[in-house]
Amino acid sequence: NSVILYQPETNYYIDEKGNPYTDESWPAGGGLDRRCDFNGDALHCFYKLADFESIEHWLESRGFDLVKDDFPYKQTWTKGNTEIVFEDYVDGLYGYVHTEFINQ
Repeated sequence: NSVILYQPETNYYIDEKGNPYTDESWPAGGGLDRRCDFNGDALHCFYKLADFESIEHWLESRGFDLVKDDFPYKQTWTKGNTEIVFEDYVDGLYGYVHTEFINQ
């Protein structure tokens, strides 16, 4: 029985399929803020590219900026209204990803 962390008026977090984010949702890491324009980029990097070098190249080529680099523990990338946070890089893969809305 999962706990729903989503409340439409105050909580904007969704899972990879657009459903309300719960403690059992994927990708793990806190959810995707549905107001962000680049959630698809976060999911693409996390699932399709996986390794740091591929993610870095792909995001840089699409105009994202690396704004916080505590590799291998945490990296934060931004573009437009979206902040993408990757965490816990172990054995060539990140363990968590989530997005945060940047109010412009």
